[in-house]
Amino acid sequence: MKKLIKYFKLLVTIMVFTVMASGCGKNGGTESSNSDNTGNGSNETAGTETVSDLAYKKGLEMVGLMDEMIHSDKYVSIMSGGGEIAEKADEIAKGKYGSPSQVFCLSSFSKDTMISTIGGENAVKGFSDELMDYVNHRMIGGVISQINAQEGAMALATSSVSSISKAFVCNDIKDDCIYLYVYKNSYPVGVTFTVGENGAVNATGYYILNEEIKSADEKDVQQLIEDAFGMYGCNVEKIK
Repeated sequence: MKKLIKYFKLLVTIMVFTVMASGCGKNGGTESSNSDNTGNGSNETAGTETVSDLAYKKGLEMVGLMDEMIHSDKYVSIMSGGGEIAEKADEIAKGKYGSPSQVFCLSSFSKDTMISTIGGENAVKGFSDELMDYVNHRMIGGVISQINAQEGAMALATSSVSSISKAFVCNDIKDDCIYLYVYKNSYPVGVTFTVGENGAVNATGYYILNEEIKSADEKDVQQLIEDAFGMYGCNVEKIK
């Protein structure tokens, strides 16, 4: 029982930090750029890259930081307190997260289908338009959490501990989506992009601890992704 209480408190803390980070996407504290901030102080000219290129590069930056985090015993220990979460983190760290073998964009999530997964219209009955808009943005991140939850509480907790969020300004990303980076014999990484006001975008990266996708032959990956995310009514497009 004490162990369950410990994990519950940890998950609550993680959720609070996630909400705080998500808020940056609308209220400031963002990197500013008309197109994309590459981190080297130079802004790329709008129109020189496609929207997919911009999101793809930003997602890769986040995967790189997540890879560093998961390989840092000190970081994992601070965030998890050790124990089973640290053991699961060690398993993730055995993967190689350099160059993805495939990349997919998941977009056009069905709002009606998404709402049905949290209890249908009755679950959001009486919500104001502003609150409903916030819920719609939050649900896209919840998709990955639900998939990780299917692998068990430990997978969900470890994915939460190793997730990161980053806010930036990019007027070229118009719609919420997920970029899914696939690595051979390693867990895939999903980066959600949720669009706020005035070009603000909040990106959050998660390891997706789906064993089938991790061990799949390259030719089977897209079908497995469609199977895992199909219940959310989204479009799955291979972009790399």
